[in-house]
Amino acid sequence: MTMKSLRNALRILDAFSLQRPVWGVRELSQYSGLSPSVVQRALAAFRDGGFLQQCPQSKRYEPGARFWEYGQIFRSRLRLDDVIARELRALADASGETAWFTVLDNEQALCVQVAQSARDVIIAIRSGERTPLFLGSRGKVMLAFMPPALRERQLRQVTAPAAQRRLLDALATIKRQGWWLSRGERLENVTGLSVPLFNAGGEVFASLTLGGPTSRLPEKVTMSHLPALLAARRAIAACWHTLNG
Repeated sequence: MTMKSLRNALRILDAFSLQRPVWGVRELSQYSGLSPSVVQRALAAFRDGGFLQQCPQSKRYEPGARFWEYGQIFRSRLRLDDVIARELRALADASGETAWFTVLDNEQALCVQVAQSARDVIIAIRSGERTPLFLGSRGKVMLAFMPPALRERQLRQVTAPAAQRRLLDALATIKRQGWWLSRGERLENVTGLSVPLFNAGGEVFASLTLGGPTSRLPEKVTMSHLPALLAARRAIAACWHTLNG
């Protein structure tokens, strides 16, 4: 097989997706720009190899059992901890700041992984550290999406009426924009930017944070890291959903 033939075959295979899992020869030819004869030969080869299956009635093609087998291999070798560590390290290296992953545990924010900044001055954040959900960005982005009864229990821990109002305003803002930027909320002179993570059922289960000394992170600089933070969240969430069905 020539490289051109291989590229054409992969181009055809790449057309199959969750949004469009079934194709006929002619429509796939129109979609790919390849001739019907080229498409037909490639589809037949993939069918014979178990990568595609053909409906006897419609003669159209859809993914076969071989992809399920490869998916099982991929899942068996995929470890969530490794993906989190990789994404945190990439965030820390790209930003020059510290990145950490926090899970919701017993109505507290539990830090489970940290990638420290390589700079001389770093912030004090450690794996295993627990904090209240209402204090700091990493907890607030989870608290904002918790069920009302659990959220009310957290609010009762904030006794000052003015502080309660500020917290409620913050939670409403988080639900609207999907992230939170904190400056000196939990630790003086520390800035943190956090986003929540959700399971397949839409329930919040964790948060991802990038933070560092406020002197290095004015608001404009901090917000410039939001796209990378969201990309890391997508990678971690995709792994989580793969492992948890």
